[in-house]
Amino acid sequence: MDALTVPASPPTPQYCLLWLHNWDAVCMPRSDWASWMQAFAAVVALAIAVGVPLLQHRHAEARAEESRLREEERVLSLFISLVREVHIQFHRLYSTAQNNQNLTIAVVRKSRSALIRALDSLESVPLQTLSNAYSVNVVIDVIDRTHEAIEKLGGGVPVGPLVISTNGVSQAHAHWRAEYAAVNDDFQRMQWALRAVRDPSDPPPGQ
Repeated sequence: MDALTVPASPPTPQYCLLWLHNWDAVCMPRSDWASWMQAFAAVVALAIAVGVPLLQHRHAEARAEESRLREEERVLSLFISLVREVHIQFHRLYSTAQNNQNLTIAVVRKSRSALIRALDSLESVPLQTLSNAYSVNVVIDVIDRTHEAIEKLGGGVPVGPLVISTNGVSQAHAHWRAEYAAVNDDFQRMQWALRAVRDPSDPPPGQ
């Protein structure tokens, strides 16, 4: 009696992946491919879980930095305009002393009050917005030197009669001329220093 012939098992189907760079094929049974795909999916899921929050964090940081720079630019622009306003008020005070032949204590005090109000606005600028140490130092220096200018001008406010004598007017005019010449250049340099914070290529006054 012939021995029973056991039929051979059909070969396990192979599924192949063709690599395009050298046309090599990687072939594995379906069960192995399923395991590899699960592992690959797990790696992709992990990369997404880590990468997406990281990208979101970096995007949020970039937006926060952009917002901070915009605010710093706004503050610098405001400060430059306020320094210019202080300079204008200072010049008006000088012009009042130069041109008003009936220079009175009230006239000078009124002009000086406008200068002080402009300085008050200057001091209300939020320095904590400026992240650059040089910017902060320039701003503080501007405020300090403006105070000094006002104190110097305060020394020129005459005391005594409400209406100054002709000789007193001449003396007051000489005082204003000297003080204006002494601090006018400072105002010019202060405005340039502030502009240079924003644009280092801005040439200094007189160039």
